[in-house]
Amino acid sequence: MIPSPIELSDSPPGERAHPSPVRKPPGGIRPLGPVDIAPLEAILDYLTENVWRWEDENKPNKFECFHSTRHVIFRFCSFRDIRSFRSNPAWKIWSRSLLPVMDQASAAYGFAAPVYPKAMLASLAAGHRIDKHVDGGKATRCAHKIHVPLRTEPAATLFVGGAEHHLRKGHAYEVNNIIQHGAFNGGGNDRVHFIFEVFDGQ
Repeated sequence: MIPSPIELSDSPPGERAHPSPVRKPPGGIRPLGPVDIAPLEAILDYLTENVWRWEDENKPNKFECFHSTRHVIFRFCSFRDIRSFRSNPAWKIWSRSLLPVMDQASAAYGFAAPVYPKAMLASLAAGHRIDKHVDGGKATRCAHKIHVPLRTEPAATLFVGGAEHHLRKGHAYEVNNIIQHGAFNGGGNDRVHFIFEVFDGQ
């Protein structure tokens, strides 16, 4: 039996100042370079259909735009305060595999104390789309949102700010999530991205 999500917050101490809004990529996408995704591919090989189904049924981001997307949530934060986040049991199990990839992808920001309030796997079904939307909530503006494609095909595309992009497997990209964005998986297999957010906790 898979345990229920942890109820106690893993957030930094409450007396710390709320992070300032970050500068999102004006063109919609900022390439961050290649990363070693082998640890994440090992996680994908481990996940069974039952785990995917259970995690998706219990996820906190059940928004209509994700009608064809399944998620495994490792961490998730409050929409109002990015300092308030929780780690699910999956984070406790796999954080040693996740953190090196997150640190490598976010190194370009030069943060003294990177904090990761959100982390998840997102699987978009073949032949389906994520409807265009804008991520809401005050917390959205205070972190960089990063995508790392793990399984993809050239026909899998991301739409951001009116432009179409294909995100290459094994590369990290910051996505501007406060402008309209969506996706279409025109390939024959599910498209899987590792997605996380980061801000400087110093």
